[in-house]
Amino acid sequence: MRYPTLVEELAGRRAIIVIGSGVSAGCNSHIDTSKKMPTWKELLNALSGAAHLTPEDKREYDELLLKDKFLEAAEIIESKMSSADISRVLSSLFISPKFIPSKWHQILTKFDLKIYITTNYDNLFETAISDAGSVDGFKFYSINENGLVSGLRSSSRLVIKAHGSLTSPDVKIILSKSGYFTAKKQFGTFYEILDALFLVNTVFFVGCGMSDPDFLLLMENSNIRVPHDCRHYALVPEGRHSAIREAMKFAYNLELIEYSIAADGSHDNGYDILAELLEQVEDLRIIPS
Repeated sequence: MRYPTLVEELAGRRAIIVIGSGVSAGCNSHIDTSKKMPTWKELLNALSGAAHLTPEDKREYDELLLKDKFLEAAEIIESKMSSADISRVLSSLFISPKFIPSKWHQILTKFDLKIYITTNYDNLFETAISDAGSVDGFKFYSINENGLVSGLRSSSRLVIKAHGSLTSPDVKIILSKSGYFTAKKQFGTFYEILDALFLVNTVFFVGCGMSDPDFLLLMENSNIRVPHDCRHYALVPEGRHSAIREAMKFAYNLELIEYSIAADGSHDNGYDILAELLEQVEDLRIIPS
């Protein structure tokens, strides 16, 4: 068995899966099958087109984008657009096309965990839960919604939208570094809850680029305050230097489960690892205790 500790934690429902944008990447529109879920760069370019940037703003924005500094590029956009206008553009990108959940969304529902966290603005995981006939057993929370503690103490399963939701009115959307800071300042209790969850659960990141400042800080704080041997895990494409992998293990107590990207650019090898983990989890759950 590969990664036996992770399998045991998932089987015992002592793990939380964090769902990143990679899970939604490549999803097709129900309305127009040629339309796919936008990447971070495509998202920002759509916003910049509506932001009426000055030539100077545009030059700085383009330079940041070339360096993959997406959070910094988003700062320029947010300085030129209202929150309502940003939400309108994001809704046109993520909600209006009616994207279809991917096989990644579908398999993640089958792990049947108490808690899922997603950084995605879309509603594809919620749709996958509904398609699986499980929606009645779930409660959904975003960053500025009350009741999360009650939900955690109930028998319900939870989906926590850590960066906001486009389908809930008046819900904060996090797009930039200053957005992270403002959210922490305004919704401190939410982050205290996340901190506690990361401290007492094994966290398994799927489809995450592992550059989210919120989650890195949560893992770092947990590792400093209560050092232990129970690691978090992340399913990621291979390519990081061994020194970087060791640094992530040291600083964040995070073990990378790496896979190779296929010649056609697909992430099917990562999906195969996920399917293997699910099979082991289901086998372990049927073994009498």
